[in-house]
Amino acid sequence: MTEINTERLTLRPLGTEYLESVHEYASDPENTKYMIHLPNESIEETRDFLLRAENEWMKEAPSFYEFAVIYKGRQIGAVSLSLEGRASGELGWILNKKYWGQKIAGEAASALMEYAVKELGIRHFTAHCDAENTASYRTMEKLGMTQTSIEGGRRNRASDEDRMECLYELYVDLPEKERHGMKIEMHVHTSEGSPCAETDAESIVRAYSEAGYDAVVITNHFDSVLLKDFGVTDDERIERYLLGYRKAKAVEEKYGIKVMLGVEIRLEPDDEDFLIYGIDEEFLFRHPNLCFMDQQTVYELCHSCGAVFYQAHPFREPCVPRDPEFLDGVEFNQRPRSGNHNDRLSRWVKAHPDLKFISGSDCHNLEQVGYGGIEVPRPVCNARELAELLKETQVKLILCEHTSL
Repeated sequence: MTEINTERLTLRPLGTEYLESVHEYASDPENTKYMIHLPNESIEETRDFLLRAENEWMKEAPSFYEFAVIYKGRQIGAVSLSLEGRASGELGWILNKKYWGQKIAGEAASALMEYAVKELGIRHFTAHCDAENTASYRTMEKLGMTQTSIEGGRRNRASDEDRMECLYELYVDLPEKERHGMKIEMHVHTSEGSPCAETDAESIVRAYSEAGYDAVVITNHFDSVLLKDFGVTDDERIERYLLGYRKAKAVEEKYGIKVMLGVEIRLEPDDEDFLIYGIDEEFLFRHPNLCFMDQQTVYELCHSCGAVFYQAHPFREPCVPRDPEFLDGVEFNQRPRSGNHNDRLSRWVKAHPDLKFISGSDCHNLEQVGYGGIEVPRPVCNARELAELLKETQVKLILCEHTSL
């Protein structure tokens, strides 16, 4: 039987033998005030949950691990890990209120994390909580986790109202002999967001996962002609524009690959395309008319919120390189048979040593998966961290054989 021991605690597989002690806290409204699926309304409901946990433990490869927390011989709570694709898992815990304030939840979660890293190969942990659940998010912070988002849409069982939810994440720092960064595709389109793309969001995410990538940036086209067809109001157009990214984001855990938001924007009335990294959805709702701004304005706007601004495929006709003073870098586009003329770009960038480089596949269908991208020296959790990394260093480019720098 799997058993984990700490200085004060023992963690054992949770099951029906703990029915009475689990139901004591799982049915208590005060104990479960901030929980999505609790309080339980009957002891039968608690028993059903414990039976599911028992049955999962009987599987050769469980998809979730529910441990009883034993303290001084008594079961006082539970700690869990739900697997989310490759090498990723979501943590959860609950303690009988009689034992709050003794740092037991953190001790149990820390022990489970150590077990998950060593025995299950988990390298990325997530945890969610109600934004008002101070004790829970402080425990996450003490575990070394970082808040990566806070948004609405949470509905706790005890309250008939929408709540704000915090997401915390932690990437495990591996021993030197095991340490590696991330392989990231920087330029991907989905059929839901770019009409010229032939492949839907889920198929793209699955394909890049199978190709060994750790992350993809969804950079659907953002231009005035496309947006005009996406709705009547600005909010309608942005909502429709984000559909492809959101569908991709919804399956990132399923395929074990990080999905980030980016934009490929065309500034009217010119033909050149630019790539923006490090923004969030709210940025687009605040600036729906980006297409009608000039290069300097968009560059400065990106910098005001920590984002970066690159020119995509600068020598693909009819494009020409734009003012390097208002660029963070340029893309060595790797899409086959696209007339990227990267040889010309290689010569041009020598006159502009301050520019950074990225590579991207500019993928529109499954045949174009995996031709480009970047390799970064450390994990990044979100688009903002990616932008910060791009500012700090020149990343390693994934290039086709015909491209040289």
